[in-house]
Amino acid sequence: MTGIERLQEMIEGQDDAALKQVVDYLCTRNDLSDKYLNPEKDLKGMASYIKDKARVNAKNGWNFLNDKVVYSWAVTYFLFSDSSLGIKKPEVKKQTKKNKDKENKTVEKSTNVNNVIDINTAKNKTQKPQEEQITLFGGDL
Repeated sequence: MTGIERLQEMIEGQDDAALKQVVDYLCTRNDLSDKYLNPEKDLKGMASYIKDKARVNAKNGWNFLNDKVVYSWAVTYFLFSDSSLGIKKPEVKKQTKKNKDKENKTVEKSTNVNNVIDINTAKNKTQKPQEEQITLFGGDL
């Protein structure tokens, strides 16, 4: 699989036109194809990086960016490591005894004497995970 194929695979199912436009541009950059194969990098991380850069550059709640600026941020995201860009990955919380006890109490509260759970809990447990939509604009989904 080439890096461009990986980008095209990651964009499948996404509805955000701005994100698609950025990926279309990145696919024209054959010189960066090997950079797109970095397992540390993905479209969600790229979108977050671009949104964070845009927030920093906003003045009085307004931000005027042209395509070239957004494209350069996308290229920068793939060129450099997360640590050199100052991107911190969320830490995975270790399961402590206190957290386990809290989870057990939550489960106990959601069940009654007959071991019947409420309809909302059942729906949450049985719903299939949907593809996550990533967006460059409009906040987090």
